[in-house]
Amino acid sequence: MSSAPRRAYVTLLTTDSYGKGVLALQRSLVAVESEYPLVVMVTPSVGAEVRASLAADGCELREVAPLELPAGVGGAPSYAVAYFAECWVKLRMWEWEGEFEQICYLDADMLVIREIDRLLDEPLAPATADDSDGPPRVLRAVQECFCPVVERRHLCAYRCPTQPPPLPYFNAGLLVLRPCTATFAAMRAALCASDLSRFAFAEQDFLNEYFAGAWQPLPWVYNASKALYASHRDDVWDYGQARNLHYTMAKPWDLKHPCHKGYEKLNELWYAGFSNPESICRLLLQLHKDDKRRRAELPPGGASAANGTAAAILEAAPEGAPG
Repeated sequence: MSSAPRRAYVTLLTTDSYGKGVLALQRSLVAVESEYPLVVMVTPSVGAEVRASLAADGCELREVAPLELPAGVGGAPSYAVAYFAECWVKLRMWEWEGEFEQICYLDADMLVIREIDRLLDEPLAPATADDSDGPPRVLRAVQECFCPVVERRHLCAYRCPTQPPPLPYFNAGLLVLRPCTATFAAMRAALCASDLSRFAFAEQDFLNEYFAGAWQPLPWVYNASKALYASHRDDVWDYGQARNLHYTMAKPWDLKHPCHKGYEKLNELWYAGFSNPESICRLLLQLHKDDKRRRAELPPGGASAANGTAAAILEAAPEGAPG
């Protein structure tokens, strides 16, 4: 007798270097007393030692094969960053119909600092009832911050809080989805009919195109990225509200990376999550108090007067590299 479909968090690991990121993610979920497991998609390139450490920490490992892309109708893929090519494996989650009824995908460079189980507790429903164009398109995600990309900065929804945002586009680091083999087949067909050279951000660009007009926005607190921290620390960011931190760009476990300046406090939270998750609450409270004090001391004009700090932090980050 087959078991009922499950709900779970899922992440992707394609290289040993991100193993510490997955460990911190797992430990953070345990620390916030999540009721759902973390399933780790591992590709053949992940070594036995890393796999063993993840299993010992309570992760469920699931072997997945890289996703072979069709030829498409245009040029060959050309990615903003080479390792984005590995992210297409995420699409395999839609193949898991029958085993999982709902999934919350989390990038391996995330750290959960408050409860997020509601993302799995609340059932997904199609944005519209119109199924004439294939299977229902069901997805929840968080609007991207465009500020690190100079030519798109004016389109950032957090700078222009209009509804709908000037350019609806989500970050694929957190996705709430419902596995559906018909959706996977439809996405494969869409890839066959696409010019793959247009997807500089790989699966993120593709999923935004496929789910255009159908994806349902979640609050920023579920995907609180370093880009948002750098650009909107004085008008959006709030340590008292953030639930899931996203360590885009330089990774905190890679101390040799030259782009950590300005993110020391965020990195401190990650190290607490990795080494001593029980200390996160105390550290968060202190950071929240410090940030309230800092905001109270801002010159007249508040956030606008502090833009120079955000610009200085962003200058240290490679443009257009969200992950």
